[in-house]
Amino acid sequence: HHSLTHTLKNTLAYKTNKQDQIKWSTDIGEVYREIGNSTLAEQSDFYLRSVLDYKKVFGVFQVNQKFGYTYDRIAYADAPIFKLVPDSSFATMYFSQTELSWQHSFGNALLGFDFQRQEGKSAHYFKDATRILPAAFFAWMTELKNAKIAFDSRYEINGGFWSGAFNIESNLIEDLKSRFNINKSFRRPTLNDLYWVNTSSEVPQLLNESGWSTE
Repeated sequence: HHSLTHTLKNTLAYKTNKQDQIKWSTDIGEVYREIGNSTLAEQSDFYLRSVLDYKKVFGVFQVNQKFGYTYDRIAYADAPIFKLVPDSSFATMYFSQTELSWQHSFGNALLGFDFQRQEGKSAHYFKDATRILPAAFFAWMTELKNAKIAFDSRYEINGGFWSGAFNIESNLIEDLKSRFNINKSFRRPTLNDLYWVNTSSEVPQLLNESGWSTE
């Protein structure tokens, strides 16, 4: 297996004052791979990531607003860049994220909302894929004497699923720490999971995955 990578990264930032900032970053690249004796002997992966980030500070409050776009294309068998071939797959995502953070003697809090629109096209999908994923999230962290406490939570509006974590870390004695963490995880099926053509005549209705862990 051999691979060749080309990348281009660019970041532009403008500060209106010492605290407020507007930043635009772009990451473009392409990876060529040889897949050995596979019938699809070569694979070309092209990607583009672009994010516009605005930060504004109001005393103890800070607002972050992000808008972004991603594009991925996988093409096989010597397909030139941007040329659609039967075995090509395309994925795009538009997203925005709004965050409001607050610093106080009781701790630091973060409240936010994000929105994603995902689109996928492939010769191996039984139809073009589109889904919209809004979500709200919250986080809080504080220190009490020798202990650090952190809590975060996320709610997926499309489907009504919740995930989160609680963590506490304390210094028992010098050079000895204790830590406790409990976490509820969440995983949504990918577009490939949902739209890839199966050998059977019916496409299964995949469910979201969730679980608990602790340490």
